[in-house]
Amino acid sequence: MKKINSLILLIILLLTAACSSKNNVDDEGIIVAFFYGWSNCDLTYIDPEIGVVKTTPLSRHANGLSYLPQKQLFVYASGGSLFLYDIVSDQESELFQTHPMPSSPVWSPDGKQIAFAKIYDQNVDLFIYDVDTKEISSLAKNSQFYMFPQDWSKDNKQILLRSGILSEENEYGNFVTLFSTDKKTKNDIYQFPETSFAHFLQFSPDEKIILMGIAQPSDITLFDIEKKQRIELPNIPKESTSPVWSPDGEKIAYIHDNKIFTYTLNTGEITQLEVPEDNYSILLWIEKP
Repeated sequence: MKKINSLILLIILLLTAACSSKNNVDDEGIIVAFFYGWSNCDLTYIDPEIGVVKTTPLSRHANGLSYLPQKQLFVYASGGSLFLYDIVSDQESELFQTHPMPSSPVWSPDGKQIAFAKIYDQNVDLFIYDVDTKEISSLAKNSQFYMFPQDWSKDNKQILLRSGILSEENEYGNFVTLFSTDKKTKNDIYQFPETSFAHFLQFSPDEKIILMGIAQPSDITLFDIEKKQRIELPNIPKESTSPVWSPDGEKIAYIHDNKIFTYTLNTGEITQLEVPEDNYSILLWIEKP
């Protein structure tokens, strides 16, 4: 049954792609929304043009979610393990167990590594899982910094982190950081004012801009890496969360008041997607398989 459901999903995605091509509509990809309820955890696949195309239940809550397009694999953390979810086979499998608890796994673009954090009593350290050797190595341990991986550079040499110094006043960290996997060095490229911190970070497709979801107060902004300055997005309402780039970098999807919206950068236009209101917590915007 699971293989049949997966085949149906792929057929739907191919048909919607074909319809878009015939109508001269750009292929905007698929938005994947993670929903966490009291009794269920779901991945909802959303075509921005037509709405929900499929909902797939997961067997556990996901702490972080990352997608590898060339193998159609999601990775997520739950409890003391990392898990894979395979779109093609519609199967979940445990990748490995580790202690302390892993968090925020992110695929490297080449699919050879997964960056993730381990949460200790006093800090959050950065680790790498090698897919081929199945070995776990430390990039930064006992650093007294929070370091949650968010994204990778396309050359697989830098990891984008949200990080910060551990203190009672600043629990989650207040830096945007680039970490070199070759040199094992960190470069704090932006410091948030006062008690603000990032909870979502992502490179733009050209890696010139970082999309930032900010807390305290909640906001969505951009950061120009070369100019080292923030770019405000005033049309996006406050208290919006979970921003994510479209594959072409022309739009941003985000969650506001349990609804999903897209924001077009060159026009400032905001569009609400035709999806049910729900307790969405994570968004990914992927190319159609």
